[in-house]
Amino acid sequence: AAGQVGYKEGRNNSNKYGAAYGMNNVSWCMEFIWWCMKQAGMDWYKTASCTACYKHYASRAVSRDALRKGDIVFFDWDHSGDCDHVGIVESVGSSRITTIEGNTSSGNAGSQSNGDGVYRRYRTRSQIAKAIRPAYDAETSGAGTCNVTVQEVKNGSKGGSVYVLQAFLKAKGYYTGKVDGEAGSLTEKAIKAVQKAMGL
Repeated sequence: AAGQVGYKEGRNNSNKYGAAYGMNNVSWCMEFIWWCMKQAGMDWYKTASCTACYKHYASRAVSRDALRKGDIVFFDWDHSGDCDHVGIVESVGSSRITTIEGNTSSGNAGSQSNGDGVYRRYRTRSQIAKAIRPAYDAETSGAGTCNVTVQEVKNGSKGGSVYVLQAFLKAKGYYTGKVDGEAGSLTEKAIKAVQKAMGL
């Protein structure tokens, strides 16, 4: 998402996210989220509707007071109860939330839900109507942990979990193969080495 900041649409809402989605020339804030999730290897619900997306992931709702990086936040600008716009949380501060949003304006003067590009925005908690926390395949932290379970990765597995696990194992010196998101014999060998080292 951060790498897309500054992207601007063409005429009549034409943009690469809508083109990839298969429905161009419409309001594309939700298509931008879908595109970002696909780039991250997520199996994300395909919808161009913010309201439909929130309803689909309602079981993953989080409080505005518990937001963290990677959460998806929804805005209800007209206070209708529906979700008008969506963004990805980049960072959480004491007084504002930094988001990355597609199809918004660079400032408060333009349309917040049908602007001209991808921008980094600074929102207050009160502006956020709803939020969800995606079930990202895996997470790493500065503490040197990797939240990928053995059940998620098996020989032949592919995707985000494998990629993150391989990167983690390589950084720890257990994995010598290519970090490519495809679990093979070297990934399996590294997992077993970690299990042995931990007495599992």
